[in-house]
Amino acid sequence: MADTARVVLASGTGNAAAVIPTAGLRLLGFSITESAGSPAAAKISIQEGAGADITTEIVGVNFAASESVREWYGEHGIPCPGGIYLNRISGSTRAVIYYRVSDYGKDSGQAPGW
Repeated sequence: MADTARVVLASGTGNAAAVIPTAGLRLLGFSITESAGSPAAAKISIQEGAGADITTEIVGVNFAASESVREWYGEHGIPCPGGIYLNRISGSTRAVIYYRVSDYGKDSGQAPGW
């Protein structure tokens, strides 16, 4: 998929705006690993929005020590025109977010047809 992009969010405990709001933005998937120096539980929430105060949760994940999680939503993904935001609720994680932007059907009311 030539139009698939990714953003790597370095290991840390702070929240991060992964992808800015963009018409046609779709979350395709993610890979997240608990990354504390001394393995510990972690909890994250991937949200649609540009900041922690104006978001809608897409998925929440609770990690056991040293656990990793991967999800792939397919080439159509999940619509996130408000942006993609990683809310690190507790613990330390490293994340890779896969996304794409398409305006197919934007004005015609058609479903995306990648």
